[in-house]
Amino acid sequence: MHAPLLIAAGDVAADQPSTTTLAHVSADRPLYRGGDTARLRLVVRRFHDGHELPHHDWRGRLRLTHNNDLLAEIPVITGEFGTAAVDVALPAEITTGAYEWELYPFAAVSADDEKADALASGAAFQVEDFRLDDLVIEATTDKLAYAADRDPVVMTINARLRDGTPLGSANGIATVQNTGLTTPFTTDGQGRAVLTFPPSIYVIGTRVTITVEEARRRPVSTTITIPEKNRLSADRPRLTVAFPHHLVSVSEGITVTFASTHHQPLPVLMTLMRRMPDHGQVPVATASAMLVNGLATYRFAAVAPGSYDIRTEANGFEVTGNTTCEVVPDRDVDHARALRFDIPPGPHRLGDVGPKRSDGRQEP
Repeated sequence: MHAPLLIAAGDVAADQPSTTTLAHVSADRPLYRGGDTARLRLVVRRFHDGHELPHHDWRGRLRLTHNNDLLAEIPVITGEFGTAAVDVALPAEITTGAYEWELYPFAAVSADDEKADALASGAAFQVEDFRLDDLVIEATTDKLAYAADRDPVVMTINARLRDGTPLGSANGIATVQNTGLTTPFTTDGQGRAVLTFPPSIYVIGTRVTITVEEARRRPVSTTITIPEKNRLSADRPRLTVAFPHHLVSVSEGITVTFASTHHQPLPVLMTLMRRMPDHGQVPVATASAMLVNGLATYRFAAVAPGSYDIRTEANGFEVTGNTTCEVVPDRDVDHARALRFDIPPGPHRLGDVGPKRSDGRQEP
């Protein structure tokens, strides 16, 4: 704070009464943050022939400066008792650092070379970037678990202060962790926001992080898991993998079909494994396919003779089906198919199963 300065009215003769003005400006506190309101009070007194009188209708200019740069200028006029009150809203994004209020008589404002001598009073203050740590957020969902192919997720977010006061008009963002998908929101007057996510395998079964910010408070985050109903029950979505032909020639290649109970687009990663006598299963090729309306087909070409399995990965899906295929040289495919046989389900008697001849009769 600067001490109040005396302002002489001008040169006067020794035998004439002298008049002196005393002005003082003060702020309600020395420290602010962006978005605060600074409340200033002015007191102006006139001393005439040894008597102190309120200086009503005193006109001046209140200037806000930072690093000697003028940021704002406000005209002021004192009232009947020689006082004035000025409230100034500081910008939310105001730069941190030292600031100063300077009070000048109105007549001296226009002459730059007279400002130093005409300064009536001043008040210094500091702007700091600090925020309260009293924000609490909670997130809940409308169900305990969801089916990825049919259940929308309704999430309710509540923002409040530690004393229970709802925090309205707070901005936030919800981020799905495995995809980076973001959804912005703003809380209402009750400190609440409701978000709805459509049925999707990219939301259900994953985690969502909610972050809420408010100008005067530190941002707070919380994470909520969106449980998948199908993982908790027998209704888990299935992905069926099949080879239309379990015995193929080298030139035919291996064709894989996929069928899903989930009808939204679904990326599937597959690995073709070859059975090696001394090394077990060895990966020989990888590929990906996109299921559309629950169906997809993929063909591995130029495969060597041997036994193959297919390994499939799909987020949140139970993979079922016969995943074994035999590849034989082209010249042997007809003979191999003629000798191939399957064991039908159910109890069997001797002679029920075995290689069949081309005429359909059972081999002994």
